[in-house]
Amino acid sequence: MPPVLSGYRPLDPTAYDAVAADGLPRVARYLEIFTDDAGQETTGAEVQHVLYLNGGPLPQSMLASVWLATRGPLPIDPTPQQSADAVAAIEAARVAALAAATTKRQQILAIAQSAVGMRVDLLSNIQVRSLFAVILYEEGALDAGLLVRPLSEWVAPA
Repeated sequence: MPPVLSGYRPLDPTAYDAVAADGLPRVARYLEIFTDDAGQETTGAEVQHVLYLNGGPLPQSMLASVWLATRGPLPIDPTPQQSADAVAAIEAARVAALAAATTKRQQILAIAQSAVGMRVDLLSNIQVRSLFAVILYEEGALDAGLLVRPLSEWVAPA
């Protein structure tokens, strides 16, 4: 039986890390890897892949031919300045989100603090909501905007 295509080996492993760092797509060169019935690997032709982020933190890989057919022209590798600007923008967004989350948490805790020492049947609606929000926050159920995250992200499966 002839060897079958079993994967691809990157010729420039730094491209993956660069996409993970700045989120900008890049074209990368890969070698085809074939495996025969005995488990022996051989290399094939060099092929191009596009590395890109698809909504998550880890880069995805797509054959350049598929990219061309489904998404249009191949991306042009970013300049070092474009990459640095993208990294700076990602960091600025992370810092802003952290500051927003800290502010929201402080607001929730301030309202919840007003419930300390009160009988539970005398709590106002806002106090009950704030105490519940503290519990949700501690369970990791709230995102930075205080929106309840999907249950699959914080509730253990049965």
